[in-house]
Amino acid sequence: MTRRAIVCGIMAVSACAAAAPAGKPVPCPALTLRFIIDKDYDTKTLFSMLHHDDPAGLASRSAAMGLDKDFARRIHDAPDHASVSAELTRTVDARYAQVGEALETAREEYEKLWGPLVGLFSNVITSTTQHCWFHSAPATLYTDVVSAFHPGLSDWYGNTVATKYDLPEASKRRILAHEIVLSQVFHIVRKYHPRSEISDWKVWVLSELTAVWILSDPRLMTYWPGFPTRDYFARSNYPQLAGVEEELRPVFERRAGFRAYVDEAVARLQKIDEGKLTKRPS
Repeated sequence: MTRRAIVCGIMAVSACAAAAPAGKPVPCPALTLRFIIDKDYDTKTLFSMLHHDDPAGLASRSAAMGLDKDFARRIHDAPDHASVSAELTRTVDARYAQVGEALETAREEYEKLWGPLVGLFSNVITSTTQHCWFHSAPATLYTDVVSAFHPGLSDWYGNTVATKYDLPEASKRRILAHEIVLSQVFHIVRKYHPRSEISDWKVWVLSELTAVWILSDPRLMTYWPGFPTRDYFARSNYPQLAGVEEELRPVFERRAGFRAYVDEAVARLQKIDEGKLTKRPS
């Protein structure tokens, strides 16, 4: 197992069409997915996710990663990365020694699972959001790190996401789809609404909610049957979003266009205290 990324496959789809505001399709650059294993990324993001307060809560986050809660608490309370660097390295090395071969097997499985899906997925997302993919020169590229730790991790301003190696088959599709759509929606919101208008955390909330609704499209549900399409967050890692989910769902369902939906949702989120959205109920 090399320390840096192992890249064994890239899949691309032909140009897809995203609906223009007038309803006419416009050509979009091809969507390309790359699946890699990256130990450095896992180490870096493990520290970041545990050290900072997370809306899922430390206990929930560490459990999802298969980590001891006391270890997670030490990382969270550390004054800096240097003070826990050795322990982080030992933990990551031990996990990779344990699951290294399974990581590569999972990387190959992700490629096989997404081969039949990626074209339809791309068309549904671009037509629903009425925007082509971001990071589109020369082609839209998203990198999924097949992780030894993270069940699902998105990239607010970039194009790298992560999903865990041992997810069930349907989750390997659905959770990766969620992380990519979350990133796409985040980019769209930021295109029209700067930080001076709405915080990153509130854009994250809007992106989380919107990803669930977009991925409830009947054309996609056959790839992840059984995933809830309503009251999603009441049973999720973010139960504090259940109330705003109920408020904003009708806005999404009656939207005249995606931009209009985003604008109204942003206006509503501006009125909500951020702490109610980012603090998990005890």
